[in-house]
Amino acid sequence: MKTSEQKAKEKRISHWTREQASNMEYDETNTFPLFNSSKVKPLMKEYHIWDSWFIMDQENEIAYIEGYKIFIALGRKADGSTKPKLMYFYSKDDLHYKAGGNVFEENLVPDSEEWSGSTIYRKDGKVQFFYTVSKAFHDEETGTWQSDQFFATAILPITINENGVQLGKPTYHYKLAEPDGSLYQTVQQTIEFSKKFPCQHNLKSGNDLMDNYCFRDPHYFHDLKTDKHYLFFEACTGNELDAENTIKRDYIGRSTFEPDYQPTVDDLNGNGCIGVAEFTNDILTDCAFHEPLLTANLVSDEIERINVIHKDGKYYLYTTCHGNKMSIKGNDLENRDFLIGFYSDELFGKYVPLNGTGLVLTQKSHGPRWLGQETNHQYAYSYLVLPDNTVISYASYSTLNEGEPPVAIKTAAPTIQLDIKGDKTKIIGMVYNILPEE
Repeated sequence: MKTSEQKAKEKRISHWTREQASNMEYDETNTFPLFNSSKVKPLMKEYHIWDSWFIMDQENEIAYIEGYKIFIALGRKADGSTKPKLMYFYSKDDLHYKAGGNVFEENLVPDSEEWSGSTIYRKDGKVQFFYTVSKAFHDEETGTWQSDQFFATAILPITINENGVQLGKPTYHYKLAEPDGSLYQTVQQTIEFSKKFPCQHNLKSGNDLMDNYCFRDPHYFHDLKTDKHYLFFEACTGNELDAENTIKRDYIGRSTFEPDYQPTVDDLNGNGCIGVAEFTNDILTDCAFHEPLLTANLVSDEIERINVIHKDGKYYLYTTCHGNKMSIKGNDLENRDFLIGFYSDELFGKYVPLNGTGLVLTQKSHGPRWLGQETNHQYAYSYLVLPDNTVISYASYSTLNEGEPPVAIKTAAPTIQLDIKGDKTKIIGMVYNILPEE
């Protein structure tokens, strides 16, 4: 029997439901506009640059450090000879960005990959990174690949002089958090579920569509109303609340929607969530988990790039996801990507989907499942909403040299401008404002 405390927690957790996801409609107000590929330039030649964010101050605004704006992104050589690393770029004119190199000379864990997160400019004049460490491994019993993921944090000195911006060696660089197995699923728990309920739709598509383990993308947020500091992140629900393979009407929608709903195995594997951890010390190196803020049970196993913005008295919560990894049928989901948003009057209140369904931004790739984005001259993903209502992302197809065939590359996409009023959003413009130095 559940305790009253558990029941209270369950009431506070919001859900992106099957009904809401199924009712998404696409038009010019939410579809990524066509852009001029020749204006999309590689930030570093011969490098893929994708998930990105700006260094923020501790008031949740973009930091200007002695006049410089600093752009952080994942990067690796386009020929695949290197693993993803955190890289930094800096700009004095808010338009052209000079490459600074890797953030860390050495990985925290040998042979691991650095995945996305967030970065703040601390009041002591140093910068602090919250990011994901991922190390792939092969599970012999299931014959599949998984990745062990956890959060790390690093505090670095920053120097600005006539040579530009330099990040120094970390003065602190350690593991910050890993899943507890109760509120947030561990990779071993994911593997065990996969053994009991193997995905049906991965037989011809490979491991991209297996039961997806997520514990990544830590996003720092300072709640100025309470003066508390948090990380919001992508995860999968653990065994305590809204566990994988559970069914509730709250996940589906109103009683009139799919009244005779019978889940597939793939539906049951969907337990993506937005997790919460609260910092428990002033230097932001220890934290404790809260229950998830929102889940996507029976909808998706993967909701990425979590972001929270407090604006006009409301808390706006954003996440991104792939249609290919959703369990909803129809609705033109194949090779479609999404920026999904919610709002609430309280940080831990009930979150309501923006525009009725949650859809803020979408883009469609044409071609074979999973391969469509590689041949889409207009592909952009990994959307991140900034406090000024603009959206940054990466473009994965760009014309690099005039007169030559397009060359596949990942680099900064055009920035989308949103109009956000209460619970409604719409696209109102697009600018090319993250470019390499001239």
